[in-house]
Amino acid sequence: LTYQFTDAFKSEIATSSSDFNPAFPSNNPPPDYDPVPYINGFTGTVPLGSAATINTQTGLISGFAPAAGNYIVCVLVREFRNGVQIAEHKKDIILKVGDCDFGGAQLPIDAVTCDGFTQTFFNLNNSPLNQTYYWDFGVPNTTLDTSTQQNPTWTYADTGVYTVKLVVNRGQTCSDSATRKLGVYPGFFPAFNSTGVCYTSPIQFTDASATNYGFVNTWKWDFGVSTINNDTSTQKNPTYTYPAPGPFNVTLIVTNSKGCRDTIENAITLIDKPIITLPFKDTLICSIDTLQLQSSVLSGNPSWSPLYNIINPNSFTPLVYPKVTTTYKVTINDQGCVSTDTVRVNVKNFVTIDVMPDTTICLTDAIKIRTTSDALSYVWTPTTNLNSATVKEPLATPTQFITKYVVNANIGKCQSKDSITITSFPYPKVNAGNDTTICFGKTATLNGMVTGNTYVWSPLNSLTNANTLTPTAQPLLTTSYILSTTLNTGCRKPAFDTVIVKVNPPVIPFAGKDTSIVLGQPLLLNGTGGAFYTWLPATFLSNPLIFNPIASLQNNQTYILRVADSLGCFALDTINITVFQTAPDIFVPTIFTPNNDNKNDILIPVPVGMKSIDFFEVYNRWGQLVFRTTQIGMGWNGNFLGTPQGIATFVWKVQGTDYTGKRIFKKGTVVLAK
Repeated sequence: LTYQFTDAFKSEIATSSSDFNPAFPSNNPPPDYDPVPYINGFTGTVPLGSAATINTQTGLISGFAPAAGNYIVCVLVREFRNGVQIAEHKKDIILKVGDCDFGGAQLPIDAVTCDGFTQTFFNLNNSPLNQTYYWDFGVPNTTLDTSTQQNPTWTYADTGVYTVKLVVNRGQTCSDSATRKLGVYPGFFPAFNSTGVCYTSPIQFTDASATNYGFVNTWKWDFGVSTINNDTSTQKNPTYTYPAPGPFNVTLIVTNSKGCRDTIENAITLIDKPIITLPFKDTLICSIDTLQLQSSVLSGNPSWSPLYNIINPNSFTPLVYPKVTTTYKVTINDQGCVSTDTVRVNVKNFVTIDVMPDTTICLTDAIKIRTTSDALSYVWTPTTNLNSATVKEPLATPTQFITKYVVNANIGKCQSKDSITITSFPYPKVNAGNDTTICFGKTATLNGMVTGNTYVWSPLNSLTNANTLTPTAQPLLTTSYILSTTLNTGCRKPAFDTVIVKVNPPVIPFAGKDTSIVLGQPLLLNGTGGAFYTWLPATFLSNPLIFNPIASLQNNQTYILRVADSLGCFALDTINITVFQTAPDIFVPTIFTPNNDNKNDILIPVPVGMKSIDFFEVYNRWGQLVFRTTQIGMGWNGNFLGTPQGIATFVWKVQGTDYTGKRIFKKGTVVLAK
């Protein structure tokens, strides 16, 4: 028998896998049948796609299913006898592929933990069908080493190899389990050391790994040369010669007999010659002194030359005691890498020092003591009022009238001294007086005091008698006046003091515009500009000490208003009140002359006893409105649409409301003349 895929046939009511949803036939008509029309990617010989095949000898269909859907698979079975086909038969299979998931237990491969006794466990299968978990951590002779958590943590009491088991969906229809071996051997510490810094000589690497259980049994070294691949070794303590100097990252992978494995990486730096570090290149010693030279290097063998007055010339710290200036040379040989450096030892038989001459300063000033010397160290006395007592040129701020500073300069046992006397004179005293405040436009007398021989005020532009200690100041703005003074002897620096004259802003009083009233009309005054008000004279006023008294007048009256601020600064203003001996009315001139001579240029209605103007209108002889206003004090300037009007007669109308609420209407004519 042989097996192969072939085309399936459809009945009258059956469809194919072309729509992945065939109707299952119930009553097949008689042959002949048409082949099933397969969609792209599928044929009769590939009914499940290229990932599923049939075994021609056994008929077993295996592989990976295609996407979810319905598929028609037809298998042709042929029968052979003595190599001759004697029969064949077809079998249709309708296969439904579903989109599904499977729960299950999946654990990592066997491993060893070397970091501690505590381990957290995970299921590598994250299917949502995993509903319950049962862990057994493999501790023998106990049933308490279990957990039903999804990701439990367990701490083992001892080392060993444990068989960990996970059961998913325990006791359910679809359950699964998995096991793994876990070795617990904490305490594995990889480490290594290296010796040598010269790249031309072999570098010795020494394994320093330690383990609490078992023994270290394998090593894999990578010496960090990125340009080659054979810079490796499996020896425990290998040596390696590098091709060039430079930094290299050396890696060691090490294991122990219990299965622990870890990696460590250390950086090493190789040089082509030793790096010599000298604390000084040029120094001084006294001819009776001994000096210790110092050379700091990583490794190697030192030698110093010349062998003149030197002790321990083959050490890093020899002692020298030359009697004349000598240059010593150090040579370091580190496994074939050689480097040299020099230090000059200048020999002095005595110390030279010269401090600046005695001087005078102003008391509380600081002065730098200039010093010329070849010494190596200095000690100044006294130490008070010095910023440092051990520097060559300290900063002194003496507080006494006379101070003598002595310096002891040293080169080893060679010493020398010098001194300076500083005389401190006090600054002249100056007092510009107390700050003061004045009203705008007023003056203030300054009161200065000095102990100097000369003095100067500034600025001068607002001072009178500025050549005295009591000048008169009349600034328009707040001003700071500086008084300076100097002495002819002692401290010749000027001293300063400042006095501030603060100027209050000006008081701007306003008693109101001149106005007219009629006999018997009360007038409400309204003053502004300050905090305190006084009306003079006080007659006919309801209260002369408020900003808005009521005036009851029978005749014309002029009032003077005194306005003051909170500091007492004041100013005056006046208001003229005309009292008409008539009833409330509106008066309009009969002629006006808008010729810009500032005399009768504006046609303005004069309301007497009126509270408001409803309107004032002017018309020309054609009845055109040439001007209109509702404001008291406003009038016509003789222009219409921006054009001055010629000599003519115009009609006016005016209406207003008097102080009693009565409405007054008037009309008439006015002549515009030139």
